[in-house]
Amino acid sequence: MSGKYDMKNMIVACSLLLAFGTAQAQPYGHFDMRQVLMPHAEGDASYQLNLEYLDRVLDDLAGHARNYPPAFDNQGDKRQALNDAKKLSDMLEIVAGGGQADTELLMRAGFLNSMAYNLDVPKSGERAQAAFAAVLQREPDNANAHYLYGSFLAGMGHAKEALPHLDRAVELGQQEALYSLGMAYLTLGDKDAALRELEAYQAGHPNDRSVGGLIEAVRSGAGSVQR
Repeated sequence: MSGKYDMKNMIVACSLLLAFGTAQAQPYGHFDMRQVLMPHAEGDASYQLNLEYLDRVLDDLAGHARNYPPAFDNQGDKRQALNDAKKLSDMLEIVAGGGQADTELLMRAGFLNSMAYNLDVPKSGERAQAAFAAVLQREPDNANAHYLYGSFLAGMGHAKEALPHLDRAVELGQQEALYSLGMAYLTLGDKDAALRELEAYQAGHPNDRSVGGLIEAVRSGAGSVQR
């Protein structure tokens, strides 16, 4: 079994063991991909990205597919999101592929493809890696890039490779990375380190009841991830 699906099965197993219960997802929006890449003017053969519209799509996708497994209200919404992710992945590969685009566009490409990967869009994993790597080559102290890349690597099943990026993200002030660090250590079987990072995350998010439940599950042994 590939690392990708091994990790996905592990995450699903962990979710079931923790027994948090999953709230029904919000409906996924219906977007017109033609509004993402628009002509400069009527009859013009050149196109420009509508970043405002693109960000609307990314924000909606993130509510459903930022983590694995994706959560959708129904199969129709899931199919629509999958189609949108495929189209956006191809669009952004055209305008941002090769790592020559500006940093913000590369970040969007990396983020989009990390979610497309959770939806099993072909080539999305390689595209996400290339985009994040290009950003970090250009800006090695980009906290959000380290966070998103580390979280993506952990989701791919490369928890060890994810740790340096997530650690660096925390060092640079991205405290959201503490949760991803905790989950990465949990998949590696290091419960002490997982609890350390999750408790640090909880200290900054005292109203997040789900992380409290996760911490208790790890302490009791119910939160272990079986390979």
